[in-house]
Amino acid sequence: MFSLLKHDPSSIGKFLYPEIKWRTGNNKILLTIDDSPNTTITPLILKILSEAKVEALFFCIGRNIRQTGSLVNEIIAENHTLGNHSFNHINLRKLKDEDLVKEMDECSDLLSSATGKPIKYFRPPFGKFNSSVVSAAKAKGMSTVLWSLLTYDYKNDINLVKFAYRYLKNNSIVVLHDNTKNSSIIENSLYKLFEEVEKNNFKFGSPDECLK
Repeated sequence: MFSLLKHDPSSIGKFLYPEIKWRTGNNKILLTIDDSPNTTITPLILKILSEAKVEALFFCIGRNIRQTGSLVNEIIAENHTLGNHSFNHINLRKLKDEDLVKEMDECSDLLSSATGKPIKYFRPPFGKFNSSVVSAAKAKGMSTVLWSLLTYDYKNDINLVKFAYRYLKNNSIVVLHDNTKNSSIIENSLYKLFEEVEKNNFKFGSPDECLK
């Protein structure tokens, strides 16, 4: 069985990297979606979020934006926020400084072209980072956003996700994924999250209000 530490790295992380956003600052739940966009999964996620009236922070991969055309505009049209998840979704800790910056810049350029605004939020692929990664994001005007509730939905086992939701708190940053790895459970994962939030009398917040 998974330990709380594996679901919530923020206890140690907040001490070592206090500048990272590990939890929300307004006692609301922030839903974050990694690896967007995906031609099959993204439309389903958007439909479910629209019905539930939940705003999410979509961390997008640059190469996926190029491959899916205007799909990123549909995310914007539904009033969600776009975040930078690098261009190639690789371990940024292994890169030289110039390659690290290139990964961030190429993704941000695509996102900014779609939104017409600077990109404010960054999440390193796999949650792997070091001081160079965090500093590079800050230099680009982006806050690094991690999470306080990892659901393990990418293992495609709804029972693991349900177990993870036991650790849901009123200031949780929850991460789910927008890719084929969890395609068979993403719908149930979202509905179960909504159920847990309602059962505990929690509320969802928008990215900007949760991360200010």
